[in-house]
This record gives sequence, structure tokens and C-alpha cells, in this order.
Amino acid sequence: MHQLFVVSGCSYMLTGLREALADEPVQVVPVKAPEEILQYPSRRGKRVILVFAPKREPVAAARSMVFLWRWVKVAGKGNRLPVLLMSDIRQYLSLYGACSLAEHLPVSGLRAAVLDAFQRTGNAGVPAVNASPSLSKRQYQVLLATLAGVSVPDTARMLDISESMVFSARSGVIDKLGLRNRVVLMSLSLKDFI
Repeated sequence: MHQLFVVSGCSYMLTGLREALADEPVQVVPVKAPEEILQYPSRRGKRVILVFAPKREPVAAARSMVFLWRWVKVAGKGNRLPVLLMSDIRQYLSLYGACSLAEHLPVSGLRAAVLDAFQRTGNAGVPAVNASPSLSKRQYQVLLATLAGVSVPDTARMLDISESMVFSARSGVIDKLGLRNRVVLMSLSLKDFI
């Protein structure tokens, strides 16, 4: 039985996928953290990740991008799984090299794309996500401070750097993770990264 790991907070999408794939040997597994995929018992069959990053919901899209970023970090080279990215945000594709699906794909189209991904897994057709933007040590420290709600002046004092360097590090984090802006970064929480 194949396994489809779905990264989406939408219960309707999960229900729809289960219904659409009910007559196929595919188990639909909702996941919130990359570690869940590694801990989930592998069955005979292939494994694919479906990530939903809606353009009109920047916080949900940001969480999906953080998921991909963390997946590449925790999976390592031995666990490269093909990734289908349902998003109309094109910059994410260049960041992670995932296979693109339109955000508003009809159910029949999504079903066909998922089944096709299982057939082509391991071939050149569906890429595994294998590149991840890496954060510098300072960017990571500023990211953690930002997510913890520490102010810019306090972060600068903690890290013994100027406030402008804190803003610069935040800009780098936003660019590397593919987030839209500072507001989207602030909407994330520490549990999204840990």
C-alpha cells in the first residue's frame, strides 16, 4: 500500500483526498511535522508528500514552507521522498525544487497527479526535495528570538550586535525561507520550527 503524507490544515482537503483515493491502494496520512513521516511505519509501496501552500493564506503557506525546510534538514540524504507542492506561489518551487500543482486543481486532476506521482516515484518525473536554504548561525539566533517574541533592541543586546544587523538577519531569514514579509514571520510560532 502506498502512503501519501499530506501537509495541510484543511480537514475538507483530507476528507476529499481520502474519498478520491478510496478505491486505490493509497493510505492518506495527515502530518504536521517532518519527524512524523520518519516515525510512521513504512509499508510495501511508495511514499509521496503532498504540501498545500495556499497563496491567499500567507500564514498557512509559511507553515508549509517551514515544513519543507525542516523536512530537508531532518530527512537527510537517505529519505528523499518526492514532493508535490500545491501552490500558486512560484518562488517556492525555485527554493525547494518540488513538483508543481495548481492550487485550485479539480479533484479528478489532483487524484490523477497523485497516482501519477506514485507511478513515477524513483524516476526523473517527480523530483525529491533535496535543496534547502541554510540559515547562518546569526540568522538562526535572530529567528529564534523573533519567534520567542523578543524585541529588536533586546535581541541586539543578547547577541551583542546592532539593531540594523538584527533587521538584516531577519530579512535574510524571510528571503531564505520564502516568506512574504515580516508580518508572516511574526505570525509563526516556535513550535513550527521545533
